[in-house]
Amino acid sequence: MDQQKVTATLLQLGLDKKEAEIYITTLKSSSLSTTQLSKATNIPKTTIYRYIEALIQKGILDKVVGPRGMLVKAKEPQNLDLLLSEKLGNVKMAEHLFPQVVGFLDTLRTNKKHKTEVRYFEGKTGIKQLLWNTLRAESKDPVVGYGCKTWNDYVGRSFAEKVRFEYIRRGINNKEIQNDKILGKKFTDVQQYITSNYRLRTIPRSKMKINYNTIIYDEFFSFYSMHQDEVFGIEIQNAEIARSQRQIFELLWEIAEEAIVQR
Repeated sequence: MDQQKVTATLLQLGLDKKEAEIYITTLKSSSLSTTQLSKATNIPKTTIYRYIEALIQKGILDKVVGPRGMLVKAKEPQNLDLLLSEKLGNVKMAEHLFPQVVGFLDTLRTNKKHKTEVRYFEGKTGIKQLLWNTLRAESKDPVVGYGCKTWNDYVGRSFAEKVRFEYIRRGINNKEIQNDKILGKKFTDVQQYITSNYRLRTIPRSKMKINYNTIIYDEFFSFYSMHQDEVFGIEIQNAEIARSQRQIFELLWEIAEEAIVQR
């Protein structure tokens, strides 16, 4: 693993860039004076004391007495376990409190019932957000829509698999209509999603040519497209539009044919 990835991991554990640089620098030496550490990292001596104290508080740096005064020494890297456990604990706590926090924040909104809203999503990051938004589906009705490409094509397989896992965890079902009778190559390793949460039917191109993806759930109607280098999506929040689009989908679903999904 290169140092850049190590630094990125240290940042995720709660260190800032200068703290990560100090910690890595001290690991490379048995011990350093503050003057030596300041020179090695180009961090002014007037401010490096603050970073040292922060790293001591985090349990990964020590002060030791040397023949010429106070020195700084890195603790064993295994001490990072404490930072990791604290981070995981915070995440668990946040996960536990998240529904309550969202509920409380929702009560603060002044425009809950709402005019029609249209949101634009651009690029891979935008489509990730658009797909993640479907996880807020509250109705017992499945999320439905049309597809010409898989989620993998838009956001990458790794993120798409996360969304599929969340569909399973949250009990959300998905019905999709495509033109192809077999869903190409094996598009997911999340087998439970295929067996329990996802149904696919097809309709001939002569009856309906599907050139972009759509999603319909609750009061949302979304569509997203990939054309050459342009990737974008539109999300419309309007209960009547979503209801009408779902009715059209269900009519087409009745005449569509059950399709094979490779496992």
